[in-house]
Amino acid sequence: MAKRLRHKRWLITSRTISESQTEALSMCMWARPVILGWSICVWLCSASTLHAQALIVAHRGASRDAPENTLASFTLAWEQQADAIEGDFYLTRDRRIVCIHDATTERVSSVNLPVAQCTLDDLRQLDVGSWKAAGFAGAKIPTLPEVLDCVPKSKQVFIEIKCGPEIIPTLQTDLQASSLQPDQTAIISFNAEVIEAAKRAMPERPAYWLVKFDKDESTGRWLPTCDKVIHTASRIGADGVDLAGDVEAVDQAFVSRCGQAGLSVHVWTIDDVRRAEQFQRLGVDSITTNRPRELRKALSKPSPLPAPVPTLHPVAQPTNSSGATPR
Repeated sequence: MAKRLRHKRWLITSRTISESQTEALSMCMWARPVILGWSICVWLCSASTLHAQALIVAHRGASRDAPENTLASFTLAWEQQADAIEGDFYLTRDRRIVCIHDATTERVSSVNLPVAQCTLDDLRQLDVGSWKAAGFAGAKIPTLPEVLDCVPKSKQVFIEIKCGPEIIPTLQTDLQASSLQPDQTAIISFNAEVIEAAKRAMPERPAYWLVKFDKDESTGRWLPTCDKVIHTASRIGADGVDLAGDVEAVDQAFVSRCGQAGLSVHVWTIDDVRRAEQFQRLGVDSITTNRPRELRKALSKPSPLPAPVPTLHPVAQPTNSSGATPR
C-alpha cells in the first residue's frame, strides 16, 4: 500500500514538473516574437532619430545660375531637384502681385522704377534677365499666379511678402484661384503684422515669421533671443519661424525649444554644404539656398544605420503529453 502511494505521488510530481516545463517553454516560445518585435522597434526608432531630410528651398529660384525671381530661375530649380521655391512679392499700383525682391527695378533692369507706383503693364516692359547673362535676355517680371502655375503637385512655394498687410486681400484671391493645395503655399515675411493678417485671413495656409539676428557686442548675445522669437511667433499666430542661418545664433537648444512650442524651424540662406549638413543634423524643417543642386546631392547621401537587429534562432516548439502544440 505504501509502495503504491509513493508511486502515485511520484507520478503526480513528475506530471507537475513536466507540465511546468512545458508551460515555461511555451512562455518562452510566445515571448520570442515579442522580444523580436521590441528589438525591431528599437532599431527603427534609432534609425529615425538620426535626422530627417530637410526640405531644400531654392532662394529666388536657382538664382546662382539664372536671374532671380524669374520663371526661368524657378523652372531651373525644379530641374535641380528643389523641394520648394522661394520668391519675393510686391503689390503694384493696379493691385497686381509681382515677383521682385527690391522696392525698385534698378538692380535687375536698366531702368529705375518704384514697383509700388507702377502698373503691371509698366513693369512688363522691362528686361530683367540680361543683367545675369545674355541667354536670359527678355525675361519678364512674373506675376504671383504665373509663379503658382509653375509649381508641380508634389512641390511647394514660399511666398515672401516684401510690402505690408495691404497685399493680403489680393494674395488671398490669387491663392484661392490657384490649383495648389494650402499646404503647398507658405507665406513668409519679416513683418509680423503681415503674418498676423495672413493667418487671420487664411488660417488654413502655413505662415512663417522671418527672423534676422544681430549680435550685441557688449553682452555677446544674439538678438532677438529664443524667448523673444517664440513669444512673437506665438503672439501673431505663426506656424513656424524662418531664421537667418547663423550657426552661433541657432543651435540645438534653439531648434528644440521652438519645436516644443509647436513651431516648425526653417533657415536661410545656406550655400555652404557643411553648414547645411549641420543644420540638417539640428533637425530644421527646411534649408533655403541659392544652390539647390549641390545641397540636394550633399544632403541626400545615405546616413550610417544603427547596428543590425540581433538574429534570434528558432527553437523547437514544446508539445504536451498528447503530442499537440500548446495554444
